[in-house]
Amino acid sequence: MISPKMVAAHASASAEWIICLDKRPAERSGEDVDIILARLKDVKAFEKFHPSLLQQICLCGFYECLEKGITCRSSSVSNTV
Repeated sequence: MISPKMVAAHASASAEWIICLDKRPAERSGEDVDIILARLKDVKAFEKFHPSLLQQICLCGFYECLEKGITCRSSSVSNTV
């Protein structure tokens, strides 16, 4: 049986990495990067990535949820969601 304490600890850890990922890369501390890295190491899609590549993703990447119909533009990508 899962105790309420275990659920609270898991929810807290989950929220912590999301808070770190929500920051823009320039705003992240070394601790933020470590927290994101620890979480991504457990994601199956990233399990074969070299640790230094995964760390670079944690340093430079960010996630943004866009509403349907929003156009995302960057120097290399232009997609409509």
